[in-house]
Amino acid sequence: MLAFKIAVVADLHYSSGCPLPVRRGEYAHIFLARVVHRLNHIIKPDVLLVMGDCLDVPQAADAKERLETLKSILDKAECPVIAVPGNHDPEPDVFYEVMERPAPVVDIGPVRFLTFLDPEEPGYNAVRLPQDLQRMRKAREGHSGPVVFLQHVPVFPSGLTKCPYGYTNIDEIIEIMDEYAITLSIGGHYHRGTELVHHNRSSYLAVKALCEDPFEFCVITIDDDGISAMNHSLKMPAHLGLIDRHVHSEYAYCGEDMDMEVSVELAELFGLAGLVFTEHSSHLYYGRDPAWRQGFSPTYPGMPGRMPQYWQSAKPFLSDSVQVGLEVDYDFHGRPVLLEEDRKRSQLLVGAVHFLPASMRRPVDVERLADEYMATLAKLMPDGMHVLAHPFRIFRRSGVETPDRLYEPMVRLLKEHKVAAELNFHTNSPDPEFFRMCIDAGVKISFGSDAHAQYEVGEFAQHLQLLSDCGFDGDLKEILL
Repeated sequence: MLAFKIAVVADLHYSSGCPLPVRRGEYAHIFLARVVHRLNHIIKPDVLLVMGDCLDVPQAADAKERLETLKSILDKAECPVIAVPGNHDPEPDVFYEVMERPAPVVDIGPVRFLTFLDPEEPGYNAVRLPQDLQRMRKAREGHSGPVVFLQHVPVFPSGLTKCPYGYTNIDEIIEIMDEYAITLSIGGHYHRGTELVHHNRSSYLAVKALCEDPFEFCVITIDDDGISAMNHSLKMPAHLGLIDRHVHSEYAYCGEDMDMEVSVELAELFGLAGLVFTEHSSHLYYGRDPAWRQGFSPTYPGMPGRMPQYWQSAKPFLSDSVQVGLEVDYDFHGRPVLLEEDRKRSQLLVGAVHFLPASMRRPVDVERLADEYMATLAKLMPDGMHVLAHPFRIFRRSGVETPDRLYEPMVRLLKEHKVAAELNFHTNSPDPEFFRMCIDAGVKISFGSDAHAQYEVGEFAQHLQLLSDCGFDGDLKEILL
């Protein structure tokens, strides 16, 4: 049985700022990281294709550095990657100093891929050279499975799309496609993209620009039933009114590239109704080392540390859609690391248990950890917390299975104290069964990205999938905080 999945991104136009406002090339690296994250965790394709115009200004002094940034992100993809340059990229020899140059023929599973670096023609068109036309004719030699051609400028039979770009020798190209029953031709370049076009025994597609709203990539499936293509948006559906209630800041010791101003803009671009900054209280009160020891007293010398700067930094962004609170860390004795003045200033308190004595010992005694965790929660729940951060993640981080016998008493505690359960995938694998029990009991769910990197802000594809796995198909507003 044939079942092959191809993910495609095109036209990132990564730059310090594109002259056309519709292109958000300054965030191209964030968009690409978000794509790779979703591919790795949900879609799991057999190959990822990058269809050119990775950069916007190939002559820029930082062009190579920007390409290297994109390459480092692509290296995290858990599948093979094939990249072709576009007309906004450096010349192929320079482009492939950074990106991996594909072989003339690339066979991945049952599918054969050929890339074409066609010279540009006036009007942002292209021409396929005689030697590449000959490569097309030989593409099927020794291969009876699907054959896919890749190039930046899209190939279409004349008159079948509204794409204004094409090839000066398109008739010859299409004749070869037809004669040798080439399965599929994929391009980028035309930012609006097209639907999948079928003509005789071949199919054709231009993929939308990742750098333009709604920031889409494409997933193509080749199976026994034929070829299908589906666009996936990096944005959340606006009508859902989703709020990210767990976003970190530049004050997190564990953060990567967080910046409050960027997070606010990304939340809007990604279709969120709002976000809440919830920084670790221990990171704000203490230096890096004490913040991670978790055995300290809530009145450790040196408080309030950087807490005043945190409130001041967040102040310019506060609005009806942007709030500021804290991820309140708890020490080994179940005491909140929180001064009363900061409790009063917080618009949201997310209670978090990251470490316990039993979680620090090896081997981990699961029963002892379970007892310590539930005892700590019994103190945390009545303490004015609005949300319990990443329930049961401490077990995963300790390398042990979560005892599911804890689900029922956890749900009772949450319901009794009107605390929401946070759905959180950051280094975490939430169990759909627990959240189904929360929904059935009327415990509210809080969506939290727990963003430590900008690409994570409001990335709720996994959250929505888990609720579907729970069997929930109603109005999210009925169950979300």
